[in-house]
Amino acid sequence: MIPELNILLAEDNDLNAEIAIELLKTKRASVHRAEYGKRAVELFVRNSPGTYQAILMDIQMHEMNGLEACRAIRGMQGQDASSIPVIAMTANSYQEDAGAAAEAGMDGFVTKPVDAEYLCQVSERAQRLGQPAEGSRLIEDRQRLHAAFRIRIAGQ
Repeated sequence: MIPELNILLAEDNDLNAEIAIELLKTKRASVHRAEYGKRAVELFVRNSPGTYQAILMDIQMHEMNGLEACRAIRGMQGQDASSIPVIAMTANSYQEDAGAAAEAGMDGFVTKPVDAEYLCQVSERAQRLGQPAEGSRLIEDRQRLHAAFRIRIAGQ
């Protein structure tokens, strides 16, 4: 189970956002929603480091998509920007989407409709990645996680 977390949810579809919020609430997570990628970046910047323990990011949004938003966050100064777990959320389960998410700096990949148990597993794994670790170990862990998502997507 996810410990109490503050999660930033970037999702432009009201129904998808409501589903994700309700699923995360059942796992004791507090969710702050941004309706599009640019707003997610603004909220991340405006809040102090450590405010959010993870970001759940829709890939296809208006103004700034999830890949662009993740790249913007990863390009910022500060440990929080490089270490916060970012989990892609998309209606597509294509290998290319998993690869694009990993290349943008995302740590996980879930497909819609969101499977609550799988989302929790991804969140827990990503949260462990967000904890302080030796640099090379963190890179190796992220590479293994990205490979696992590619395998899961290819197997669907």
